[in-house]
Amino acid sequence: MEKMKVIVFEILPTVGKTLNKLLKSIPWVDLIDHDVNNTEEALDFIITQQPDVIILGNDFPGIDLYYFTQIIRKEAAPTQVIMIAEVVSAESVRLAMRAGAFDFICYKNLTVEELSLALEYAGQLVDEERNIRITAKEKKEPASQQQVKPHTKKPTRIITVYSPKGGAGVSTITANLAWSLSSNGLKVLVVDGDFLFGDMGVLLNQQSNHSIMDFIRFEEHLDEEVIQEVINHGIVDLLAAPSNVEKSVEINGPAFEKILNKLSQLDYDFLLINTCSHPLDQIIVALELAETIILVGTQEISSIRALGLFLDLIGTLSISREKLAVVINRFDKGSILTSDKFNEHLKIDISHTIPQDYGTVLLANNLGIPFVVNHKDLPISRSIESLANILIKGKSQDKSTAISKVFKNIKYSLSTVFNNTKSSSLTTKP
Repeated sequence: MEKMKVIVFEILPTVGKTLNKLLKSIPWVDLIDHDVNNTEEALDFIITQQPDVIILGNDFPGIDLYYFTQIIRKEAAPTQVIMIAEVVSAESVRLAMRAGAFDFICYKNLTVEELSLALEYAGQLVDEERNIRITAKEKKEPASQQQVKPHTKKPTRIITVYSPKGGAGVSTITANLAWSLSSNGLKVLVVDGDFLFGDMGVLLNQQSNHSIMDFIRFEEHLDEEVIQEVINHGIVDLLAAPSNVEKSVEINGPAFEKILNKLSQLDYDFLLINTCSHPLDQIIVALELAETIILVGTQEISSIRALGLFLDLIGTLSISREKLAVVINRFDKGSILTSDKFNEHLKIDISHTIPQDYGTVLLANNLGIPFVVNHKDLPISRSIESLANILIKGKSQDKSTAISKVFKNIKYSLSTVFNNTKSSSLTTKP
């Protein structure tokens, strides 16, 4: 293993001494000595030395250390930051991850094995970021320049697939819809916006070492070269969700908005966003930016109730009902919850239905091959194709008003609104 350059910024002598002893016992660590004792001097030293990893004590003098971590990640990337403290709380970890730190560990009873493992993982990230930058610079004619859309071309159409009730089949619909659009000669990028448990890479059988987290690391230098290296290219292109659940906390609403705006400038016909049901800020961004929202429900009372609550709340988000295309997934004509009863309870027309075919869906998802690829003649595949045709024929809207001022000024999360909204009783007649 190549030598890893490490700098420790810790003001407590006993802690600094312990860390230095542990680091010097790791043969592949090159510990850089210094007499820096504040963040202002530290930044100049970091830029000069260009270390691979910085170990930053939470009591180091100077500016707020979370803000200092942001500066390091902006000015000295790919250098990774590991924050340390005697007591590590969930809140401190959350703040550290948002600031761009790789890890936050407790130095009390810290072992050389634990420290060595953290440094190894950090080193992997350093190599990944460095390789992305080198590859981008080596390209004489970056593919991104070819991808940038000429001003005369129609803007990329953003489609968000969403359900307020988990398990409705959002990811399956997204994967198959993407393939169906692509088979019509259209260029499609799938963005896995389910940052916690996104599985679009599995459903599309596209595994990648990169994810949307790479965009977060390069947030201040998010150019087309980096974008093209991070996107996983195939018949359907994919921007994958983070592979680590803990990393997903770094992706907030404003960061996701910036990423989507960048992606919408590329040469894609459709930007298809997969989402989770949780009303996070990132999901709000995806809904607000969308030209069309495919609102997915199933023939269950709980699903109808969730859809009703969402429809009551979209006014708060300044989302027009004209954006909505309500799709009933796993539709069974024999169910007592007919389309007419959906219309009656939700006060909105059902745009489309996708028939139930549990066996086909299960097999396709397990194989990582969308069912529209090998089972084109099945009713479920024809239904997806019909939905794709509806989107293709739809009218493109002006994206300049995509993010409303309401989102900028919102004071309470949508989850709070959901919790405070009174549930209305829902009855059906057989």
